[in-house]
Amino acid sequence: MHASTFTLPVLIGVTVLALPAIIESHSQLDASDFAPGQLSNDSITTGESFNFTDVATPEPVRGSFGTPALAPENDEGNRLNPNTWAPPVTDSGTVYNSKWPMALSPNRMTTGGWGRQQTKTVLPIAENMQPNAYRELHWHTANEWAYFQKGSARISAVNGEGQVFIDDIFPGDLWYFPSGIPHSIQALEDGAEFLLVFDDGSFSEDETFLLTDYISHAPKEVVAKNFQLDVADLKDLPEKPLWIFNGQKVKNTLAEDAAEITTSAGTINPGYSFHASQLNATAYKGGSVKIMDSVTNFPVAVALSAALVTVEPGSMREMQVVQDHLMLSGATIEKIFSEEKTANVII
Repeated sequence: MHASTFTLPVLIGVTVLALPAIIESHSQLDASDFAPGQLSNDSITTGESFNFTDVATPEPVRGSFGTPALAPENDEGNRLNPNTWAPPVTDSGTVYNSKWPMALSPNRMTTGGWGRQQTKTVLPIAENMQPNAYRELHWHTANEWAYFQKGSARISAVNGEGQVFIDDIFPGDLWYFPSGIPHSIQALEDGAEFLLVFDDGSFSEDETFLLTDYISHAPKEVVAKNFQLDVADLKDLPEKPLWIFNGQKVKNTLAEDAAEITTSAGTINPGYSFHASQLNATAYKGGSVKIMDSVTNFPVAVALSAALVTVEPGSMREMQVVQDHLMLSGATIEKIFSEEKTANVII
């Protein structure tokens, strides 16, 4: 997962201006210190993106525009973002930050795995679970859409009518849990890693309702009466939320577990999963695409839809109007045009 495109709020305004000594001609500069073609005035009109990978100190120069920086800069950051440091002339004005590396998102770790999130204030959430670990039963106010990346997992849910759902998920598959639906996830023998997306950019994983959190804030006498148990039966209840925790190896097949949990209320239909890994991609000249939405093939996912797009090297995704997207692998150059004639190119 390389980057994702989410709008972030402006918390503080900072402007840096450079007015260095006058350079009569960029021919005075050593071309070996710059990216190929960077000192040519042709780069002004072509709008090409520079490759700063092998440049020790990337400079904000494009032909006769710009000039080498005097103060120390974040060279590694500038190598990764050449079009923000030496932007093409097609850029105009200021576009909200539309690129976010998940490497900058704080991580939360437990013995069972980890999870990191990015909301519009601090939208996806990436989670990783050790083999056989559980993501405990929980629910939240936002709709949850997931893209499963690696490993395998068994997911389950129950609705307000007492109907149940259970399925096994593999790389390339999706799930969608509507708001308020309690659900859980267990990694199978090869662990699990998946991306969660919520339809509320302000929603935080910290706002999730956890079963252990709920029960730990109720007197054990109340919990025991609710479940018609003796208080002594609750002596091993956790005293704090578990979130992700280690579990036992799954012994039953999916069919065996489904038969074990099914009640007289029946099963949830349509279910909350979609095996997009088995969906044939539509091929185009230069790439392919899989469309997953509530109209075409995933009826329960009424609030979120997705397209899995593969672009072959050197090919181009047609100009489009799009919302959020996540880069799963590879590298691209993207041009973003916003309202009021603002535009940026990002890599």
